[in-house]
Formats: sequence, C-alpha cells, structure tokens
Amino acid sequence: MILAAKAHDAFRQALEMDPRSYFSGLNAVLLLAIVDDLFDGKRPSGFGSDSVGDLIQIVSFIAQSAKRRAEQGSDDDDQFWSTTSLAALALLKGNEQEAHQLVRDACALPQTTLFQKEMLKVRLQLLQELGFKADFSLEARSA
Repeated sequence: MILAAKAHDAFRQALEMDPRSYFSGLNAVLLLAIVDDLFDGKRPSGFGSDSVGDLIQIVSFIAQSAKRRAEQGSDDDDQFWSTTSLAALALLKGNEQEAHQLVRDACALPQTTLFQKEMLKVRLQLLQELGFKADFSLEARSA
C-alpha cells in the first residue's frame, strides 16, 4: 500500500506542477478510486484527503480542454488520450454508456494507432485484474 500511496502522491504532484497534465490527474484519481473501492471508503493513511469526486471535476475540465485543443490543432495523439481519459472519468462517475461511447470514439479516430489501442487494452486489462470495474473493462477490451 505504501507504493500505491507514493504513486498517488507523485501523480498528484505532477498535476500540480503542470495543470495541463490531465493524464497524471487521471492516474491520481483512478488510484484513489481503486483504493476507496478496495477499502470500502476507509482509505489507508498516506493517500491524503482529496475527494475522488472533486478530483474528477478538476481532471474532467483539464481533459475536456485538452480534447478541444487537440481537435482544433489536429493533435492526433492528444485527441486519442484525452478522449480515453474522459471515458475513464465518465466510468468513475458511473456513466458506463458514456464511457463506452468515448472509448469507441477514440478507437474510431482515423489516426488512432495500433500502439494506442494496445496501451488502452493493457490499462483496461489491469483494471479487470484488480477487480475494479471489471465488467466494463472486459466489454471495452472486446469492442
């Protein structure tokens, strides 16, 4: 648990150092959500007092902004990752249909690479192996 707390702290600090770093923010909020789920909301020490809901709002705004910039500037890589990040945030908010649609949207982008799709599958597989949103992860991986 100490390593998870250190990882969360590192992602949280990365977000604070670069407020445009939605992916660091996503990793911070995802770790908190997994820990909260694992410990039925009784978070072990070392994870701070951040609310998952508060972090979701912050990271969602940053990822939405990144997605708009990517669409306007034709940044194919950031368009994929911001869209998949928004999918994860939608999932954490309990919006599975929206999350599935965002995953489909990201994978359907004409410039999406095999590498991006494989990395997404690896992240989904990790969630499935952790038993966190496993049904969603299994279905999204097969889509």
